[in-house]
Amino acid sequence: MEVQEAQPISSSSTVPRWARVLGLSPIDAADRDNNFYTVRLLLAARVIFGHAFVLGGVALEAGSASFGRLYNSLGVNGFFVVSGFLVAKSLLSSRTMTDYVAARVLRIVPALWVMLFVTVPLVVWLASSGSQGTWMSAARYLIENMSIAFVTYQIDGVFAGLANTAVNGSIWSLRWEVFCYAALALVAYVGLVRRRALVAMMTVALVVALIVLTESASNEVLAGRIKLCSLFFFGTTLALYTEKLLVGIWVGVLAVLVAGFVGYFTEVYDIVYYAFGYLLISISYAKSKTLKSVTRFLQFKKIGSPDLSYGIFLYAFPIQQLLYYHEITNSPAANIACTIVLTTICAYFSSQYVEKPTAALRGRVVRVVDGRLSKLASALGRPQQQPASSAPENRN
Repeated sequence: MEVQEAQPISSSSTVPRWARVLGLSPIDAADRDNNFYTVRLLLAARVIFGHAFVLGGVALEAGSASFGRLYNSLGVNGFFVVSGFLVAKSLLSSRTMTDYVAARVLRIVPALWVMLFVTVPLVVWLASSGSQGTWMSAARYLIENMSIAFVTYQIDGVFAGLANTAVNGSIWSLRWEVFCYAALALVAYVGLVRRRALVAMMTVALVVALIVLTESASNEVLAGRIKLCSLFFFGTTLALYTEKLLVGIWVGVLAVLVAGFVGYFTEVYDIVYYAFGYLLISISYAKSKTLKSVTRFLQFKKIGSPDLSYGIFLYAFPIQQLLYYHEITNSPAANIACTIVLTTICAYFSSQYVEKPTAALRGRVVRVVDGRLSKLASALGRPQQQPASSAPENRN
């Protein structure tokens, strides 16, 4: 049985007067004509922009270092909020837990592996002496990053002399993305998705833990991981409360400004990311004709409607490194421009010839796995697999 999502508010008459004055509106979750694709592309482009300066060796001034770190992290942190929202929606519509897991695996793994098999020999060939030691290091790099759990960044002898010698510094976030997928699956398995107030409380607890941990520099690594999880589950919480959520771009902008103001005086800068996440969801569901036109243009329907965001994420970093290594670009601006063009081409082929074909295997994979699980359950005398989740209860 397919899980039924909570019904969205469909009439503006149900929106409080104060909300209408502020320009807030309910989410029409059934409307597929949204702007999530544009938002994900902009976040991917934002990552390219930030890396162009870092990889180009452009250092931040001491007085703007905190703001710079905040600004440079908007892309990845925004991704986690949007991912938490969309993946929660995917979970709610999954027929079984196998269906949910298959969707996540087929979305992440095949394109990642193809990228690794393409870029690893390419960077060894184009950006190193190609020694035996380099190829052995490349083999270790390939195997470890294919696992997702054990991420490594350098290949010995590759990109020597650059400000940063990482081959692909973007993929560090994938293991934490996968960890959040698994955590959400566990939350659904124990039934907490049906009690969305508990998920919201868990999110608040993660945010509080983050604030406490950031008070000490020694907790920086742990705080960073908790931040990503809290942002993901912030997006999940927004998804679970879709039918009650009111969104508005200008309110989102104001929230970001207020959070930035508070963060500046309290030095708790991370609160900006939650306001930014709300702004992203607001943009995604905005009814602006201009935004709709931009989204339709970026979908490139005449060439097969490719989903470029994941491919851009995967290929941008090594392309930026190669451009700097061979001095094809000597400034961040030139690097950004060239990277967008080249990465878009790679992302197109990744979408059309890797991501879409493997996503089409989802039904077959689920049938095979569920069939074997059913046989195993029957042999063990256990009940068959239940739906991945039930609809969240309409209560706080």
